[in-house]
Amino acid sequence: PEILMALGGIALSAGNSDRAAECFREVLQVRPISPTAQANLGDIATARGQLSEAIEWYRRSLRSHHDRVETHVNLGGALLQAGRVEEAIEAYAFVVKRRPKWAVARGNLGQAFLAAGEPIEQYGAALELDPSLTNIRQDLGAACARTGAFAPAREALERVIREAPSMVEAYANLALVSEAEGDRNQARRLWTTALSHWP
Repeated sequence: PEILMALGGIALSAGNSDRAAECFREVLQVRPISPTAQANLGDIATARGQLSEAIEWYRRSLRSHHDRVETHVNLGGALLQAGRVEEAIEAYAFVVKRRPKWAVARGNLGQAFLAAGEPIEQYGAALELDPSLTNIRQDLGAACARTGAFAPAREALERVIREAPSMVEAYANLALVSEAEGDRNQARRLWTTALSHWP
């Protein structure tokens, strides 16, 4: 099984997900309980958009290795993509509880809470741990804007633009804030800038 795992990892690194999946499935024929092989199959299924299959693989992996936080993160991502928001929150909350200082995990939890229409404190907690996470700050700004908290939204988004001047989403969300505040001229300028950075 170890050789098959290694071959699967090589195939996956080379972008050959079909061969990688074959290797990981062969591992499971020899060793039916292999959390790593099961989690890898979950990753492959997620990349293919096969979310129900991915969720099942992640859950199988966690049955024998429940404390593996990376698998909980990936499970949360698949659940969130599948629209199963409450389950995603549960998965991310487990990770935050186990690793409270992992800023990315708190950002993920914030995304899940936002999808559920619930408070967004997790974004702030993530940024306290790592202020350099501009993508999470952008999400915070967008979340504040959606709830009508335009001042903190503007503050967050303007900082993102200073730190990551090519982030299109920040310009677009700040344009929406400007429109909501009645400043259509600034909104127009921001939309123009956003389009100029569009890939």
